[in-house]
Amino acid sequence: MRLYIEATNEVKELLVDCLPEEILNTCWVVGLTSEQLILSVGSTTAANHIRYLQNAYLQVLTEQSITFKQLKQIRVVVAKTFADNYSSRQSSALLAALPKPSKANENQALSQNTKRTISQAAEHVTTDENLKKPSYA
Repeated sequence: MRLYIEATNEVKELLVDCLPEEILNTCWVVGLTSEQLILSVGSTTAANHIRYLQNAYLQVLTEQSITFKQLKQIRVVVAKTFADNYSSRQSSALLAALPKPSKANENQALSQNTKRTISQAAEHVTTDENLKKPSYA
């Protein structure tokens, strides 16, 4: 157990500039071999984010840590807590009772958090230098 706690702390420290805070807060190492790291996260969205950028995160971990030097794969599992499941059931019941949202909500602007997550993901996968330049510059 202590190994997983230490590995979790190291992963969070190494990926603090790569992963959004919301993902880091629910990210835990639940399995570790020399070649495979298994992370547990709190949502499917977080899991998909890590899976999509797995190669970039693998590179950071293998280059910057002796612990993860031989790492070849990151697996991600979604772990919902009891509180999340209970809250989710309550929310579903409340949403079912609400009227359908109007078309006005359809074109809402992206939240700052969503914009930041998209920008961070784009930094890791964009190879065209012109696309990397901020559009407001």
